[in-house]
Amino acid sequence: GGKALKISQALIDEMIEHLASNGVHLQHYDLPDLKTDGRGVFTDGDLQIAWFCDPDGNTFAIESDATLAG
Repeated sequence: GGKALKISQALIDEMIEHLASNGVHLQHYDLPDLKTDGRGVFTDGDLQIAWFCDPDGNTFAIESDATLAG
């Protein structure tokens, strides 16, 4: 798997907004088992994941984690 930053559910929306407002483009997927919303966020129940690439093309993820305190 790739590199992922797990953060609390309470902070994921704030982190996604921060990245977008700083010019980070979130990846969008439209696959049978993986569809992201207009922001580029995949949601499955309490789980939310957003993917983005660095300038070298490496993919990273921000993932909500219900076990972490906000």
